[in-house]
Amino acid sequence: KEMEARPPFALLNGQDRDAARAVERHRLEALHDTVLQMSRVPKPVIAGINGACAGAGLSLALGADLRIASSEAVFVTAFASVGLAGDCGISYFLEQAVGAHRARLLLMRPQKISANEALRLGLVDEVCSPREFNKAITQAAAEFSAVSPFVHEVIKTRLLRSDGLG
Repeated sequence: KEMEARPPFALLNGQDRDAARAVERHRLEALHDTVLQMSRVPKPVIAGINGACAGAGLSLALGADLRIASSEAVFVTAFASVGLAGDCGISYFLEQAVGAHRARLLLMRPQKISANEALRLGLVDEVCSPREFNKAITQAAAEFSAVSPFVHEVIKTRLLRSDGLG
């Protein structure tokens, strides 16, 4: 016997819908604040991407100071295809990484992006083999730690102020 077709969502009454929206809004605001606070950390932040990177995960990665991807990483800009304009600072961080025009296209025309294409676009700073992934991150952390934390703090503070975020 064939199963009856069911809608992919539950019907909510007005109060439930308002409560669900409030919870979702609170969740998105918390994620947005997390990404923004991460970008304000006075020490360098390294994002290691070793798989799929989409949605809020892409926003988190773009908020980092250095992005290292495994050659097997895949980036997805699918906000529009699920009915969203983007969240968690994606519009700001994506524009900073790839420029205004390219950011607009990536958000308006959802696509999967390979690690090498992400490097070419400016979504990541380095691509390495999966075998070298942990070593690349450890090496980058060692390079950052060889510089005074005060210097990093001053650099990041000045850049954030010039962007209007500090």
